[in-house]
Amino acid sequence: MKNAEGEDILVPEGQSKIWNYHPNLPVPNSPVFRWRPRIGFVLNWFRHGWFALSGATIWVALAFVVFTWFQPSLAQWSIGGIILMLLRNLFLIFIIAGGLHLWLWAMRFQGDRLKFDIRDMMRDNGTFTFRNQVFDNMFWSIAWGVPIWTLYEVIYFRAIDTGLSPALERISLLLGTSLPALATLLSNCSFSTSPQHKYWAMEWFVDASPGNFTLFFGPSDPFDCSFPSGSFFISCLCSGIKSGIFAFWV
Repeated sequence: MKNAEGEDILVPEGQSKIWNYHPNLPVPNSPVFRWRPRIGFVLNWFRHGWFALSGATIWVALAFVVFTWFQPSLAQWSIGGIILMLLRNLFLIFIIAGGLHLWLWAMRFQGDRLKFDIRDMMRDNGTFTFRNQVFDNMFWSIAWGVPIWTLYEVIYFRAIDTGLSPALERISLLLGTSLPALATLLSNCSFSTSPQHKYWAMEWFVDASPGNFTLFFGPSDPFDCSFPSGSFFISCLCSGIKSGIFAFWV
């Protein structure tokens, strides 16, 4: 039996003398970076991790929602915006960490089935600041973890909103052609953005000749330009693309 990396499973998941539960051993790493490539295992890895409900997709969805609707602009310093970020992160820690605590510990819906350490949360133990593991976890997460987390976000989003750090904001693909046409385009083109424009959009390409193609800027006052292969703006070697729509925002 093989694990996700393609190695033999030496110890099946279950209990042991040390652990109440352990996964299949050895624990696999991503097969993407394994040499020699094992294409079947790589595709399986992405299928389970990114094309199904998983920890990765949940976190990406949460990040998208927070960034799109709950991230104030820091283009100008705003104490109110920073406070909103701090309150948002406090809400997230209460909902996520608090929800997991309720599910796994208070209500014990999962029992001990996948619990690594069989011991309960410690109480009356001098190892912890408040002699209680739960109170310790709550205090240091809220009083120390959330402010540091927010500080990093303030530095990052301030850099993004002032243009100090580049950012990819959105990618949109709308194809009127077949997937092989897209593959041909992407395999033969390399793109870079203009420093003079907030974003560019290649919206329609018809019979692009090798080494040259027409680019339409948007969304307003569009003009078209041609860029030779190797240009600073955009270098593109593409041919045989009949029609399609490709929009790219940065």
